[in-house]
Amino acid sequence: MSRKVIDLYLDLPTDNLYLNRLSMYCLGDGPHSRNGYRRFFQGNEAKTIGLDLEELDKIVAEKGEEEFRRVVSERAKQYELTMDQFMEKLDVLGVEWGFTGVNDRNNQRTAELVRRYPTRLKGAAYIDPAKGMDAVRELEYAVRELGLSALYISPIRIGMQANDKRCYPLYAKAAELGIPVFIYSNMNLITHLPMDIGHPKYVDEVAGFFPELRIMLTVGGWPWIPDVVGTLVRHNNVYMNMEIIDPNKLAIPGSGYDMLLYAIEHNFPDKFTFASDWAMNGIPLETLIQHVEELPLSDTIKENILYYNAKRFFEME
Repeated sequence: MSRKVIDLYLDLPTDNLYLNRLSMYCLGDGPHSRNGYRRFFQGNEAKTIGLDLEELDKIVAEKGEEEFRRVVSERAKQYELTMDQFMEKLDVLGVEWGFTGVNDRNNQRTAELVRRYPTRLKGAAYIDPAKGMDAVRELEYAVRELGLSALYISPIRIGMQANDKRCYPLYAKAAELGIPVFIYSNMNLITHLPMDIGHPKYVDEVAGFFPELRIMLTVGGWPWIPDVVGTLVRHNNVYMNMEIIDPNKLAIPGSGYDMLLYAIEHNFPDKFTFASDWAMNGIPLETLIQHVEELPLSDTIKENILYYNAKRFFEME
């Protein structure tokens, strides 16, 4: 069954996408990245292009990095798309539009892509709250002049919790501008940061102080799923997605998401939205959409997850 889709974290095709990701797993850029991300994502990118991590490890050990890069680059060619080809793929998959940023979190570059594909993309503004009032002015410029559609606060990027009072002027400005805020709320794999810097309890505090602010709790909140459920039940202005996390985990016993699946069905079927982050997941976009379709939920709830909840979240005033 084909449904309309809105993707609330739509990765865009980039040069050397598979090579860059698999290099992190097999060559590494530090133990906090290589080992943690490899254990968590399990090399999905390699599977997508018909390889596996053990095979690539052997190439590195026996033939070196240059051969590793050659093998991955050659295999990835048939899977890499131009932006225009990617837009055609979205048409085939029924994706109406996606919320996105660029990998280096450059607001100007994101705005250029939004201007190029105005009906297909909405842009994320990344602002450093440590800049004080300059950050507030930067957000207003990003929305009013660049045409970006939401603020993204990532505690692991800015090095502060979502309830850090340096973020509060940005939340107030976002409410004034009528734009939503996306907040990373999950365990992180960067070992020099506190594991709980993205704990959903910090979003709970922000939602209480700014009841007019639309908040998207992102990345799924694991391993604090009861706190996620409590936050969404407590606050009308908080929604959530599982950006980075394969939605099929909702229905896998022992994954830690069992309570969330129940809550989506019974407590907030109108507040959970699809967000693929397909490049980070290492799983094709069409597969992630299909994994939503396979969840043990009603057709109405699946339609809400894939389309209507996101549409309401962005359109409500």
